[in-house]
Amino acid sequence: MVYNIVIGVVALISLGVALLFLMRSVSRPVESLQRWAADLDEAKLDAPISTFRYKELDALAHIIHTSLKDVRDTLNREREFVNHASHELRTPIAVVCSSLALLHRVTTPCNSKATNAGQRIDHASKTMADLTEILLWLGRDNQDSLPIEQVNVEAMVSTLAQDLKYLRKGKDVSVTLALEACELFLPKTASEIVIGNIIRNAYQHTQCGSVAISLRDNQLEVVNEEQKEEDQKENEQDASKALATANLPGNATGAERNVNVNNSEESASGFGIGLKLLDKLTGKLNWAYQQRTTSNGVLVTLVLETH
Repeated sequence: MVYNIVIGVVALISLGVALLFLMRSVSRPVESLQRWAADLDEAKLDAPISTFRYKELDALAHIIHTSLKDVRDTLNREREFVNHASHELRTPIAVVCSSLALLHRVTTPCNSKATNAGQRIDHASKTMADLTEILLWLGRDNQDSLPIEQVNVEAMVSTLAQDLKYLRKGKDVSVTLALEACELFLPKTASEIVIGNIIRNAYQHTQCGSVAISLRDNQLEVVNEEQKEEDQKENEQDASKALATANLPGNATGAERNVNVNNSEESASGFGIGLKLLDKLTGKLNWAYQQRTTSNGVLVTLVLETH
């Protein structure tokens, strides 16, 4: 009995030691694979793939390496596309600006339509030039900062809210401004693009309601709220009555012409950027940007960090 017990204990200890040795022999290559994958970056993707004793782990390392290399190649292609496209856009933008300057010289001041069209082209070309510089800056790998200058944020917000009022044409949208005096050292072009697109989105996505823009210290808040359905139906009935009165014989052509003019102005000045690009731009500028949905609309908060 004692002899059998001793043999059993020795067998169990031997089995435990063997299992421990086996587990350590398996876990060490797995830990090595984990450390190798964690340290793998863009600079090390061109180095040879390490081996990890077992062919299954080597296959897993090859899959990880191939996936990261594909991601790197995709990012490089996107970065090159942005850089090339932005560089190539500089030439036609410069041609447009120079041709517009020549057009201003030969256009008579009494021709109001030509003057308004020239102003829209001038505004669009400047916006395109600013967006090109921002895209070039976003596509760079280095951390070069944009030119910083003292900016009157209150005046900028007020001007942008006024310049984008064409987006509210044909809509029952009221705008409330509550702006405090604020001057900060900021990249002016990037600030105009970010703030302008926030206000633009609020105007575009409000069909019948209100937009409230407030500025306190270095925090900008833009709230757009849609009107309730009951109030909106009453406004639509009033608008339909007014339209029926206006659509008398001889006035239909003029009304259609006004609609076409408004649509052409909106399409000529519609140089907005997407929300993803806006998130990327504010992230690189270290600005706190948040957008959340309220009961009747959307609240956007932007905190401008001074440089």
